[in-house]
Amino acid sequence: AAVDVNVRSSSGSTPIFWASALGDAEIVQMLLGHGAEQHYTDKDGRSPLSVARSYGQSKVMDILLQDSAKVSVGRTIVDRVASLNQGL
Repeated sequence: AAVDVNVRSSSGSTPIFWASALGDAEIVQMLLGHGAEQHYTDKDGRSPLSVARSYGQSKVMDILLQDSAKVSVGRTIVDRVASLNQGL
């Protein structure tokens, strides 16, 4: 059975939020490799990147920023906004 790496808790957090807060770079990379969405926000409007920043997890911040840049290559700002509006 497949595991949903984007399953949300009652607060809107996904597994990548918890790995980011704990500074577990290996788990963050594994989750991203299996399709974890780092651009989701929780009910307080926080993203995994902002959670990592608030806990001082610089290695995780670097991973999230590199992954975000990789995903954005070749896409215009209009493409990115359109995909966010579609929940992609």
